[in-house]
Amino acid sequence: MADKSVLIISDNYELGEELKTKFSVDNFEVTLCGDGKRGLYEVMTAERTFDAVVIDDKILIVSMVEFVRRLKTNERTKGWPILILSDETERDALLEAMTLGVTKYIKKPAAADIIVYMTRQLLAEFQAKQAPAETDNRKKIVVVDDEVPIARMLKIRLEANGYSVFMAHDGKAGLELVHKVNPNLILLDLVLPVIDGFKVCRMLKFDNNYKKIPIVMLTARSAEESRNLGQQLGADAYMTKPFEPDQLLKKIEELIGKA
Repeated sequence: MADKSVLIISDNYELGEELKTKFSVDNFEVTLCGDGKRGLYEVMTAERTFDAVVIDDKILIVSMVEFVRRLKTNERTKGWPILILSDETERDALLEAMTLGVTKYIKKPAAADIIVYMTRQLLAEFQAKQAPAETDNRKKIVVVDDEVPIARMLKIRLEANGYSVFMAHDGKAGLELVHKVNPNLILLDLVLPVIDGFKVCRMLKFDNNYKKIPIVMLTARSAEESRNLGQQLGADAYMTKPFEPDQLLKKIEELIGKA
């Protein structure tokens, strides 16, 4: 199940299909439109929220500027992050879009991987602005697990017990999230895309800024060698899936105290 959604508006069929594939692999639900009119239809008629919008500056029927203006003057959509793909030939249009509230653009031609990465960066900045104020004194837990239903279950259970929870679904995103929120504890799956849990643990425990953060490793593996390796890398606890939520809560309380 995708944990983010993105609307892509481009009449470049090959780029659109490549972006659709890349975003889907990165756990996005993708809606692809070939012109601005279809894009506005998706935005204005569907009772849904897109986490990000990627729009080519040369879209047809409804211009990029008009599309941005419609989003930024609508109460429901004005806060959506927008990334513009621009060849910088229409500087006035690009400037107008930025004036309307767009914060990022990327120069064309750009590789699909770069566009996905920049969209992730845009979302991270947006989420940082939406994060609870520093007066929020809840203890923070980062959950890094590529099994989205399990991560969401953990989030619901932990938040119900007074913790503030942040999720990532691959090792690279998990590291970036830890660097951003500096949590009190990390729940880390061993088998992860991009960077596995062992390497994530090693990188954090060898970093003076993060080495004191308790790490609870979660895994479907029961092999003793996996447990031993996790402990050698500095993991503070090790739990095998499936585990009892109450048992996990007890372990968290032992490591960082009650929320």
